[in-house]
Amino acid sequence: MKSNKVFLSLLLIFSIITFFNCSGDNGTSIIIINVGLQNQQTHNSFFYKLINFIQQPVYADPPSHIQSITINITAADFSPITRTYTPPYGIFRIEVPSGIQRAIEVLASTPSATIRGFVIVDLKPGEQTVDIAMHLYSTKILIPDYNSHRLVQIDDMTGSGFRDINGGTISFPGGTIYPYDVDFDDIGRIYIANYGFSTEQNVVIRLDDIEDTTYTSLGTGGLNGIRSVAVDRENKLVYYATSSQLYRCDLNGSNLKSDYTMTDISFIKSIAYHNSFLYIACTYDSNYRIVKYDTTANGQIAGYSLASLHSAWDVIIKNDLCIVADDDESTSNDSIAILDPDDLSLFNKYGTGTSVPSPLPGQFWGPRRFVAILNDRFYLIDERDGALDNLVSFSDLNFSNWERYNNSFMFFSFC
Repeated sequence: MKSNKVFLSLLLIFSIITFFNCSGDNGTSIIIINVGLQNQQTHNSFFYKLINFIQQPVYADPPSHIQSITINITAADFSPITRTYTPPYGIFRIEVPSGIQRAIEVLASTPSATIRGFVIVDLKPGEQTVDIAMHLYSTKILIPDYNSHRLVQIDDMTGSGFRDINGGTISFPGGTIYPYDVDFDDIGRIYIANYGFSTEQNVVIRLDDIEDTTYTSLGTGGLNGIRSVAVDRENKLVYYATSSQLYRCDLNGSNLKSDYTMTDISFIKSIAYHNSFLYIACTYDSNYRIVKYDTTANGQIAGYSLASLHSAWDVIIKNDLCIVADDDESTSNDSIAILDPDDLSLFNKYGTGTSVPSPLPGQFWGPRRFVAILNDRFYLIDERDGALDNLVSFSDLNFSNWERYNNSFMFFSFC
């Protein structure tokens, strides 16, 4: 799923269209940041309206609702300037000291994610235009609670901001959802791999955010449940996988591709997209491995891990490393395995398995699924035997700042 590097996806043009000295030579400029949103109503989608402003639509459907926009302007020779705006949005008019190396940061917050743009410019008298590329920056902690048939969102490891949705919330067929994996696109929309039990249930569910009450259905897994989803945010593509087949479609579900070559790949548990490759946690040639898969043409295997893995449940690319949640499922060999993303050689394994009621830092019941993968910390679903279920978080692979959170989760217990 997943990388801490955010690639170019949606160019949002923040035009500084009127830039001049405010009163003679006082060194103060007025920047007017025009995002083309004058006279918009509260809760109208900021990005949707911006589509009309840039004239060439990038997304065909309205993306996530923007609850607030914060603009931060900093430099070495003045105190930080911060302005926060709520709907309706219009032209943002900000007084800024003229000079070099002015850092402009724009943060757009949705109920489930933060989208960020950043640029450093020299502000001189006269008219100037600045382009800021907005990308997915961070997300709330969104947790697929498969056996509880719900998607849970929390703000932090204390459980603040707890929200959950189920099939009834979004009027899903049969009233039940089966969330198995989650990813986001570059404008903060949620994509859920739904591992159901019928053709109409085995789809990727797209939501604007956790507050959405309707959904968009993408692709199909047929009679096979969808186990994992990964969004290529740069090229605006969705990859998803059943236990034995890989699929790809556009963000709106069009242009479905289902003819990828999957020779010797089976029991897929997770996929992660990074730099034109998919990293697949699966069984390959009768062994648990991470397979590096070239997505061009009909696909081909570009490499695979040789190190012993017990039951690789999830794979992500984070901090330029291939990180694997390796669940032993029976003994104490649970670990977080770190691989080189280029050749999938093993760097090291961290942690150990346990069955004690309150695991110490680095002790896992059964590491299953990483969530909130763009954020600075690691967030990991950890469970064993259907009775021990919690979410753990840590800052690094020394397991610093270890935290646990339990809210009667059931996760993937029987799978």
